Amino acid sequence: MKPVIFKKGRLWVPLLLFLSYKTSMFAQSHDCNCIIYPALSFVSVYPEDVNFSNYARARLSFFSRFSPLGRSDYAVLFILFHGLYTFSRGKNLKFEKKAFISMAVSGIMVSFLKYMLHRTRPNTGENRWEGAGFYFRNVSFPSGHTQVAFSLASSLAEKYGYPVVFYTLALFVGIARVARGMHYLSDVVIGAYSGYCVSKLVSGERTNIKLFVGRVFPKEIRVYYSLK
Repeated sequence: MKPVIFKKGRLWVPLLLFLSYKTSMFAQSHDCNCIIYPALSFVSVYPEDVNFSNYARARLSFFSRFSPLGRSDYAVLFILFHGLYTFSRGKNLKFEKKAFISMAVSGIMVSFLKYMLHRTRPNTGENRWEGAGFYFRNVSFPSGHTQVAFSLASSLAEKYGYPVVFYTLALFVGIARVARGMHYLSDVVIGAYSGYCVSKLVSGERTNIKLFVGRVFPKEIRVYYSLK
């Protein structure tokens, strides 16, 4: 049976939403809307998960080679060797500590969601949610590789600059996971938000998570969660 190919035009809606979020994050350094935007992005892309998965596997196989960049063991080794180099030069290990904590905290959060929801992977041919359970299969949502990639990309961009380069590589990891049939698009989106938002909170660039309902409704309601 020929797979249903994703209608490209419909992809612009979630992509524009995601890009507008990223733009607002850079433009409004005092805000970290890590609740409303992930929710809106998930709702936006979820109906197209299956179609985009088919399209990615058929047309975007080139990106599969970027999947190893999201492996947590590779990321830990990179942080370790970077730390050894930094220590040998007598410099502070501030970057390594923040990068590791960011990756660990967002990883715990992603793992919790995986085992609470147990979503089947695209390569099983099914798309269902099995609910909470202590077993290792069907842990598609969210994408752990994408979480690691965006967490590390955020830390590297903070230290070295060049955010376009690091975030583009992280995005390629997310596309690779869909192209390999390991994740749906919504898995990747939430994984990306998890890594990015936690990294910003740990780095101190954001001290509060703020929910601005006022951007949708006439009256603004703010919900604050402070790490301090």
